[in-house]
Amino acid sequence: MSIRAIRVLLTDPMRPGSPEPALLPWLTARVTETDLPLMAAAAAAWRERTVGWPVVADGVADVLARRVRDPAVITAAVAALPPVAGRLRDVLLRRVDWAQVSSEELGYAALADGRLLAEALRRAASRALRTVLAAAAAGEPVPPSPTLSH
Repeated sequence: MSIRAIRVLLTDPMRPGSPEPALLPWLTARVTETDLPLMAAAAAAWRERTVGWPVVADGVADVLARRVRDPAVITAAVAALPPVAGRLRDVLLRRVDWAQVSSEELGYAALADGRLLAEALRRAASRALRTVLAAAAAGEPVPPSPTLSH
């Protein structure tokens, strides 16, 4: 199967012939950097617990954060799969214009870098996000894989 065929299948995860969701982290480790946002978008389709595969999205987010370097690709990956922001470190965090992202994306980044907490709290759009960020700001434990969008 060609990467072109895989790209088509990844745009609709319910399409017959689409890769098993459990393969997405493996595929993410093998595609070109320019295809990483596509992998983020595919993983986002499996992110909600009602679909049943949030662990796949977490695995893809981990691989993306290790592989991505290009600022445009970072921004696109974070926009498609916000938990990627929580896995970025150091230089990669500084490559994103946090003023241009959603409150959820900023929230995940703030959990990775406390310097972003004040801005994330100010912009928090949901009660769940405010609760998690307030706990982090107070030095309290945060759930290991919080969902900040609800």
